[in-house]
Amino acid sequence: MSERLVTSFDDPLRKERPVSPAPTNVSISDQSKVDLLNFRDEHSSNRSKVDLLNFSDEHSRPVSPAPTDVLEDDPYDASKEENDATDTELYEIKCMVNKENKETPVLSCNDIFTPSSSKQEVRTVLTKGLAGIGKTFQVKKFMVDWANGKSNKNINLIVSLTFSELNSGKVQSLEELLNSHFSDVQQEVWNNSKCKIAFILDGLEQCKLPLDFKNNKQLTDRNEAAPMDVLLTNLIKGNLLPSDHIWIISQPSGVDKIPSELIQKVTGCRETLKRRKKLVSDLRTRFCSEYMQVENLNHPNQKNTEHIMRKDSSDGVNDQDKLGQTGKKTVKQINSVSDIFKDSDGKNIRTVLTTGEAGIGKTFQMNVFIKQWAESKSSVFSGVKKFITHKKDQELTFPLNFSKLSLVKENTGLVGLLNHFFEETKKFVISDFAKFKLLFVLDGLDDYKHPLVFDHSDPVTDITEPAPVNVLLTELIKGNLLPSAKIWVTSRPSDAERLPADFVHRRTEIREKPDVASHRKLKSDLKDQFTRVSEGIDKQKTSALLNDIFTDLYIIEGERGEVNSQSETRQVQDAKFKSGEETLIKYHNIFKTISVENITIRTVLTIGMAGIGKTFASMKYMLDWAEGKANESIYYTFPLPLRELNLRKDTEHSFEELIHQFFPAMETSEIMDYSKYNILIVLDGFDENRLDLDFGDCTKVTDMTTKASVKILLTNLIQGHLLPNAQIWITSRPAASNNIPAQCIDRVTEVRGFNDEQKEEYFRKRFIDKDLAEKILAHVKKSRSLYIMCHVPVFCWIASEVLEDIISRNQDEGMPKTLTDMYISLLLLQCRQANVKYGGGEEDEGSKKDSCWNTRNKDTVLSLAKLAFDELQKGNLLFTEKHLTDCGINIENAAVFSGLFTQIKREGRGLYQQKLFCFAHLSIQEFLAAFHASYTFCSNGENLLTTPASTNADLPASDFYKTAVEKALSCETGDWDLFLRFLLGLSLETNQSLLQELQKKTENTEETNKKTIEFIKEKLREENSNADKNLNLLYCLNELNDHSLVEEVKTFLESKANEFESFSAAQWSALTFVLLTSDKKLDVFDLKNYLKSEKVLLGMLPVVKVSKTTLLSWCELSEESCRGLNSSVLTSASSNLTELDMSHNDLLDSGVQFLAEGLKSIHCKLEILNLAGCQVSEEGCLSLAKALKTNRSSHLKELDLSYNHPGDKGMKELSEISSLNLRFEHGGAHRLKPGLMKYAVDLVFDENTAGRRLVLSEGNKKARTVKTVDERVLWPENKKRFRRSQVLCECEEGLDGICYWEVECAGTIGIAVTYEDVGRTWDRSGGLGCNETSWSLLCSKEGYKAVHVTSTEHFKKPCSPKLGVFLDWERGLLRYYDISSGERSLIHEFKAKFTKPLFPGFWFKKGSVTLCEMD
Repeated sequence: MSERLVTSFDDPLRKERPVSPAPTNVSISDQSKVDLLNFRDEHSSNRSKVDLLNFSDEHSRPVSPAPTDVLEDDPYDASKEENDATDTELYEIKCMVNKENKETPVLSCNDIFTPSSSKQEVRTVLTKGLAGIGKTFQVKKFMVDWANGKSNKNINLIVSLTFSELNSGKVQSLEELLNSHFSDVQQEVWNNSKCKIAFILDGLEQCKLPLDFKNNKQLTDRNEAAPMDVLLTNLIKGNLLPSDHIWIISQPSGVDKIPSELIQKVTGCRETLKRRKKLVSDLRTRFCSEYMQVENLNHPNQKNTEHIMRKDSSDGVNDQDKLGQTGKKTVKQINSVSDIFKDSDGKNIRTVLTTGEAGIGKTFQMNVFIKQWAESKSSVFSGVKKFITHKKDQELTFPLNFSKLSLVKENTGLVGLLNHFFEETKKFVISDFAKFKLLFVLDGLDDYKHPLVFDHSDPVTDITEPAPVNVLLTELIKGNLLPSAKIWVTSRPSDAERLPADFVHRRTEIREKPDVASHRKLKSDLKDQFTRVSEGIDKQKTSALLNDIFTDLYIIEGERGEVNSQSETRQVQDAKFKSGEETLIKYHNIFKTISVENITIRTVLTIGMAGIGKTFASMKYMLDWAEGKANESIYYTFPLPLRELNLRKDTEHSFEELIHQFFPAMETSEIMDYSKYNILIVLDGFDENRLDLDFGDCTKVTDMTTKASVKILLTNLIQGHLLPNAQIWITSRPAASNNIPAQCIDRVTEVRGFNDEQKEEYFRKRFIDKDLAEKILAHVKKSRSLYIMCHVPVFCWIASEVLEDIISRNQDEGMPKTLTDMYISLLLLQCRQANVKYGGGEEDEGSKKDSCWNTRNKDTVLSLAKLAFDELQKGNLLFTEKHLTDCGINIENAAVFSGLFTQIKREGRGLYQQKLFCFAHLSIQEFLAAFHASYTFCSNGENLLTTPASTNADLPASDFYKTAVEKALSCETGDWDLFLRFLLGLSLETNQSLLQELQKKTENTEETNKKTIEFIKEKLREENSNADKNLNLLYCLNELNDHSLVEEVKTFLESKANEFESFSAAQWSALTFVLLTSDKKLDVFDLKNYLKSEKVLLGMLPVVKVSKTTLLSWCELSEESCRGLNSSVLTSASSNLTELDMSHNDLLDSGVQFLAEGLKSIHCKLEILNLAGCQVSEEGCLSLAKALKTNRSSHLKELDLSYNHPGDKGMKELSEISSLNLRFEHGGAHRLKPGLMKYAVDLVFDENTAGRRLVLSEGNKKARTVKTVDERVLWPENKKRFRRSQVLCECEEGLDGICYWEVECAGTIGIAVTYEDVGRTWDRSGGLGCNETSWSLLCSKEGYKAVHVTSTEHFKKPCSPKLGVFLDWERGLLRYYDISSGERSLIHEFKAKFTKPLFPGFWFKKGSVTLCEMD
């Protein structure tokens, strides 16, 4: 028994704990301590201290695995003591009141029985620690240090016993127990009262004796025999040997066998940082080897997969999820696995669940992380606040596979489970894993075959406590085991619910990138949608390839932001007047800048009339993208037709919801930041918008998930608040585009219609029969209105269909000449085609033989007409089945008229699965609407054009048509212009005859038409009428076959009379109409060629708009002209005006401010603006400067402000615009005077030039001839003095600009201007007006005589006592006015080419001249 065997540190899976080794008993006598260290052994009785401590056994194993550690079966090596001490250590555990146990610093051997802070003597010490942690090593070290006299010198004898030996329960006394251990030690030695004995009782956890400290018999005599449990309880309680020491060694499971009050000191045995580092180092080395290939391999889904976390899942599952609802979850990209445990809002993230479908790459991601951790490249604790201060803590990762965990059947503790999979944890026993930054990586929850029960009531908190593996896993995940550890679990989504939400602190997901999937599906959907389209306007016909019917796009350079408020019917005639170079641009380059500035183009507006090809252009662009042919930088393309957005106007949506509704593929995209993608949004048909967008006062929306009305969402999208990086392509008819602020548009493109050459080319290509093509083309050319409308490709198609049908039926005499004729013919053609394709239907009693008007056709056309009118009034261009049924439309019958009415076919889902319908072209809806209004009036006298509608059977038809005219004139945008044309055209008897089976004829048709025509002409004769509206009235006259006004004007122009003073307002409108519809070029418009009149100008503004240069100088215009030019020309998108001369009109600052407003417009194309002599002050100049600075894309290059008073500030502000060439000559405050007075010069006579017969007085302001010889003045001689009775005015350099002066005269005198070098002699060279260098007007009783060289012109009229002289040197004009009545009356005008400065001069026969003051 003197030698104790050291059993091996067995696998923790074994049920039996190894017996702690016990050294042989040591006694003390008179011998030295060295001698007393001789332990009885059958092999040796006299060994050294070290040898005597050599406990050998075939089952022994090292206490600590480190190479330098002392092995329990090896001789103790004192040289390794220092290193061993750093691998395991003892420490005292103090119990604090209301606090956890507090650890004190490491204990030395000498401190075992040393009291701590208290004065209480320490008799009994309990040391606890895991099996294999190093308790036995510490006991050995204690005994060796004692034996060597290094510690515990007060102890005389050490008695080492094991509880496993004492379990025999033999009845004996304490004396007998000691004698049996120390047979060779004299009894008097240990029996001495002075002998201090230290009992070492090892292996308390293996004690099987009933240690009943309360009821066992009390012993005080060590010679009294008793059972072993009684001896032990009395020894520990201190009844036996009360002055000796007791050191009890135990694993944690045995410490509760002894009451705590019997223990004076509790210590523990634990590993040191050194051992923890060794464990981490070995595991890293192992993992580096096992996962060596991971980073060199790419998972097949790696590029198209992502690791994400739900932002709202940091606290597990939210309340909505618990209730079975799924709220909006945003995701965050995980770039590194180390990010998944980062604290969220101060909350600790302990357990992370990562889901993903099979093969998606979950295990691959884990393996990458393990490899990076092994290489010290990755950590999940870097962002965890809890671990920031524990710098010495080692990070430790345990990867465990659920499939392998399923194979472990026996119960074990968590430490044992780790030992089962990791040899390293066997080798390096760890007592407290909480000292590590610990991560468990549990891969493949879906592979675990056993149930995971999280609601059992018996928690497991001890990592050594045996339990089934599934219980250990649940306790680990719940946090009962190792609560400071991090847990990362992977699973397929189907098995993720096995983990209760309360124990999952964050969910992440490895999945295919949703944007990749949605991108692919979106392209596929758009390809299916746009590959084939319907040809023409008959949407039900066989579809054709889009490439075959595409119309080219043209961009107008420098017109970014161009919009147009004109009605389409007002624009068609302007098409041929497009100015400037128009650069062809391919549709797929529509967002590419072509300027050197390289400005980013976000928003493109494509304008064009209905049927021009805007939608096809956008469809071709999207088809090319979907097929991967162009614009591959765009990731998503979303076409959003405005006609369908209208249906959502009454409900709120987020923009993301709208995208999902239109494109189901995007619903699974889960995009959180749309700014990361290049997105194109196509807003097709902005003219069909009925959302009432308000760009001035709109709630700002920047978030794709914010709910708002559709109009608010679209407004923010176009303004750039929503999706600011997305590209926006808006298509619109020109009139509607004016609703979009110019600053929101970066580029405007126009889908151009056919010019005259393309019109001819179209018809010639349309028909194989060349004779037929020429016949149709010749007819179209005859009707100017038809030919102009052929600018629209769809109208060319209509004309081709109709005219081909008429010719094929040999009905040439019925060829349509007006728009109404054409559309009636189209309607009849559709009826005939319906009868051929779908059968004649039921014959109507009133139908003629071979009539196309059967019951089905009548009912369908009438119901379609009602729908057209009702919805045109509301502004609706798109209809649902309810709209159709409300108007009594049979949908199957309506489908027969596919060339008039069609169903929009679109793949969709959600709330808007309803069928949508529209008229094939807007002009068809307007025609049918006009027919409905006419039919209703003719049938029952109801006037639908009044508000509310009125019924009066006696209402004259002419009054009905007057109401229609008034309605159209009251519409500023011209939306009812074409409707009015059709309505009036339908009133013709010839047209009513064509529709007589459908509509009742009106009575007195001819008389009604005369009254209507006269009413229209009265409107044309009204003063201040709108020029654009007047043009439409003239088109209306054309529909009524009245060409009288136009023919009258044409006859006048052919007469070349050019006397326009007698023209009426109606004739001026007709003149404008003739000019615009003629083939005459209108590049230059000069109002003076017609009549210098503000009213005339305002009436001819449509001509000004199509001209490039407009000359309005000296036309007596006011600010009203500026107002008109601003509203109708400068701000018009269809304006071509680049040069405007408004000089020498009294416009004032108020007028200039209107022009400044026009200059602000992005549509203004002015390059040259002449405002010389317009009474412009500093205020007007500042308004011009502000406008030009506001409009950075202004084209203005030259600005003439001479003969004005710009002031210092005005000149300074304008001069700051470096690109502007300015003129400020001849400025001053006096330039603000009205009329010619602004050019006034204050003159005095030059006495150095006065002849001897002249007397000057009144400060040289008056000159007269002498009455007697005595009055002669003796003027000094000089070279300037005239020999004749003449005098010049004093001017330093002469006059070479615009000047005006006034004189009072009497007698016979001559008022002249002359070059300074005129002769001074008596001959003709010295007579004013008698030579090449002077011009004179002679005034006498006989009248006036204009004299220049030998040319004279007499005017027999009384001479005025007061005359005004006007000189415009640059224009070569010299004018004389009679101003005696207070008004200027022109007497004579000289026209010359002046080459030198001029000097005012006077010739006197007899009389006087006074130079008037010009203040």
